[in-house]
Amino acid sequence: GAPAALDLLATARAAGVRVHLPTDYITGDAFAPDAQLGVADDATGIEDHCMGLDIGPKTAAHFARVVSAAGRVLWAGGGMGVFEFDRFAGGSKAVLDATVAATRAGAVTVLAGGDTATLAKKFGAERLVGHVSTGAEAPLLLLAGRPLAAVEALSPAPRAPASPSPQRAPRSSLARPAVRVGIHGTSRAALLVARAILVSERGSVAVVAINDPTGRVPPEAIAYLLSRDTVPGPLPEVTAVDGGLEARPSPSSPALFLPCAAAPGDGAALWASAGANYVVHAGEGEAPRAGGAVHKVLVLPVGQDGPGAGPAPVAFGANE
Repeated sequence: GAPAALDLLATARAAGVRVHLPTDYITGDAFAPDAQLGVADDATGIEDHCMGLDIGPKTAAHFARVVSAAGRVLWAGGGMGVFEFDRFAGGSKAVLDATVAATRAGAVTVLAGGDTATLAKKFGAERLVGHVSTGAEAPLLLLAGRPLAAVEALSPAPRAPASPSPQRAPRSSLARPAVRVGIHGTSRAALLVARAILVSERGSVAVVAINDPTGRVPPEAIAYLLSRDTVPGPLPEVTAVDGGLEARPSPSSPALFLPCAAAPGDGAALWASAGANYVVHAGEGEAPRAGGAVHKVLVLPVGQDGPGAGPAPVAFGANE
């Protein structure tokens, strides 16, 4: 109750953390979609026969400014008000729009909890933020350093460096194909491009490296994603080895070695050393047609000054 809230505010002040609280409110005379609307603030208070069902416009604007400027957003616990009723959804929508804007600006954004996920779905924002989870407590426990059984079970166990496979195709067999592609990023769209190149088994095109610029996706995870994608069909054999992946496009194919890296930024030095003459960038982007956000793939020819410095890039949708 109130004592616990006061204790939390005191703890935040002692740690130098600013807590942003609402100062005005949209009220209703009943918990109903057709309730009579009213407004209130800290000075006037909420009338006895009413209840606060949404944050007010001043608070919504303030919260939106804070979220838009944030580098990391963890939103757990539902909306700002009773967003299920349209007339009380304005505050939640304003903060959700700010979260989407922060995501587009490069912020890490996570929406956690069933009510928060429902809010994102109501306004079509599931694919416009970094991650949506129906679990609210689990992310908070994870951030607090508590072990989670499912995460522990899925985390790769420490392993000794793998010995080179006698069936691995030597690097020299892939030397200087006409099209040498670097995969920049580990989104599904990017890995679909890598998969398409692998299964084509054309000697004139090869993937020279897969780069994770975030440094958070290990080769084990990339192997899992490539081997479990059921839409185009999983690759039958993809395993993490020391320094990258071994991939076998078909049971009769020799194993190919794909280096994996974690070069930050645009990875220009990596692509130069790997000899890439094309780099695939993939991520979320607004579609030029109805339907909201779609995965986009941007193929950037590599010039002397790094990705994008050569000929004009080619952009196309992942489903095209």
